[in-house]
Amino acid sequence: RIYIGSDAPALKPRHYRRVITGLATRDAVLAAARDGGVTMMATRRGWPRLARLPWGTPGLAHALSAACRRTGRSAIEIPGGFDVDRRSDLAPLARALRGDARPARRALHRWLVLNRLA
Repeated sequence: RIYIGSDAPALKPRHYRRVITGLATRDAVLAAARDGGVTMMATRRGWPRLARLPWGTPGLAHALSAACRRTGRSAIEIPGGFDVDRRSDLAPLARALRGDARPARRALHRWLVLNRLA
């Protein structure tokens, strides 16, 4: 199972490939966001208890990785780009989406530019 953050529209095909490749050798793969959260998380064996993890904090990726290891699951953190948490993330998002051929990404880029958020 692969869970993709809806706040990470700048993910590229290479990010998805890295997660899939990681699952070949690990029980869990965490695509760590630049801010310490996760943009994607994938598992072959299910998750440890997630309720007490520091969701929405810079320590989430490391805490989730540690929880996996404590419960006997192998885990790896890979670079996962960035997610959009605040207005200041919109300009980098627009730059990342510039030239993206995927229709939804093109539409989002156009909207950011038209609304002067980029």
